[in-house]
Amino acid sequence: MLIVILTLTIVLFWLLRDEFRKFYLAFFIPGPPGLPLAGNGLDLINKSPQELIQIISRYLKNHGNFIRIWLGNQLLIATTDPKAVQAIMTDSNLLTKSREYEYMEAWLGTGLLTSTNQKWLSRRKILTPAFHFKILDEFIEVFDKQGTILIEKLKKFDGKESFNIFPLVALCALDVICETAMGISLNSQSDSESQYVKNVNELADIIHRRTYDFIERYEFLFKFTKTYKRQQKLVEALHQFTESVIKSRRKEMKSKQNTAQEDEDFGIKKKKALLDLLLETTVEGKLLSNEDIREEIDTFMFEGHDTSASALAYTLYNIARYEHIQKKCFEEIDSVLGNDGKITMKSLNELKYLELVCKESLRLYPSVPIFGRRTVEEMMINDKMIPKDTTLLMLPYFMARDPEIWQNPEKFIPERHAVEKDNEDSQVFTYIPFSGGYRNCIGQKFAMLELKSTVSKVVLNYKLSVKENFTPEDALELVIKSTNGIMLKIESRKLSN
Repeated sequence: MLIVILTLTIVLFWLLRDEFRKFYLAFFIPGPPGLPLAGNGLDLINKSPQELIQIISRYLKNHGNFIRIWLGNQLLIATTDPKAVQAIMTDSNLLTKSREYEYMEAWLGTGLLTSTNQKWLSRRKILTPAFHFKILDEFIEVFDKQGTILIEKLKKFDGKESFNIFPLVALCALDVICETAMGISLNSQSDSESQYVKNVNELADIIHRRTYDFIERYEFLFKFTKTYKRQQKLVEALHQFTESVIKSRRKEMKSKQNTAQEDEDFGIKKKKALLDLLLETTVEGKLLSNEDIREEIDTFMFEGHDTSASALAYTLYNIARYEHIQKKCFEEIDSVLGNDGKITMKSLNELKYLELVCKESLRLYPSVPIFGRRTVEEMMINDKMIPKDTTLLMLPYFMARDPEIWQNPEKFIPERHAVEKDNEDSQVFTYIPFSGGYRNCIGQKFAMLELKSTVSKVVLNYKLSVKENFTPEDALELVIKSTNGIMLKIESRKLSN
């Protein structure tokens, strides 16, 4: 009997050796105390996005800038240390996203955001030319057009009580990404009850809540929930929309090949959307499948819509807060854009001070507040041995508020980004609103151009101010948002001057 017990003990220890090793190594990393089995899960489950900010802030304050957090038996390392962030983002063995990104795969598949290893390298290579400056230059017209529509939509709030500007800029951002990514006009700014927007927002909320739920984090348990059934319906609706556009566009391209050749012969060059470039792309002599293309289009629709809306809303909020900054922005925009307010690549590049303002807003309110990676083997980071299959979380939202990284971190100081070229490298991993290293955001130039274009349109036409005593209630979701909106007042500059 003793031999049987001893044998079973040895077998059990062998099967769980990785788990024992993980707990042993995690012991040497500081972090909040947890409970057996649940770890710190009870701290985080069913907490509001605002409460999560407070909890994580407390963890960092009490335990340092490189801490461990347990969600059940899943080990997370959260850090605001720029040296650790640099080590993680520049390590070619850490290209695998954290398991939390897997919750997006039902919707986004394994496109550029969620894929890893060879597939990620292949997709990155395919998509990089789509963000060449010549392609981006063609998108400026879309930015300008949608910005002009936004200005018209804002007229009904001119000189009136404060209003939440976020829904309006969200619809503008959706129309921009829809036209540049898919080549179709969704006209969301005219149809504010867009079902697509509602579906995206609801699905993003489901994905976010799973991240901090130590029960629904496990796929086999999640599949028994009502939330899973709702997710499936939302995914089906979003996929049907994208697939219908892809099929229609592919059919259209085939029928118009001759027409396109005739247009080129006459010197007429038509703008191409990201979808068009993907439809023409071949890998080893074969065109990408509709499913391959859908993965990337859905990815860019998600990343290019929600993140841009957040950046636009918070940038306008910060400009509205500081009269001297708004005055300086307006003077620069007015001098560059002239009387007609027409946006061009040249004019956007000349808006130097506005770019500093946008960067400072993204520092304090990075659209993506947390980035995640996953170790595929044991490795040393910050003089700590990190176990295999550990989630590594980099926290730009919290880094922005760390006085050891930024002087007067809570103050809005655009000039802090006007650094000499020689000093830029030292700041790369203290400022990461677009991630960094190998998996930096492929669309960051696109995003900055869209941000400058839309903000310049609004500031040129309206004076902005913030509702009295208003402060945004930041929510730690997939994309940073304010649960009480972004409440601004606007006044036409034509009427006020």
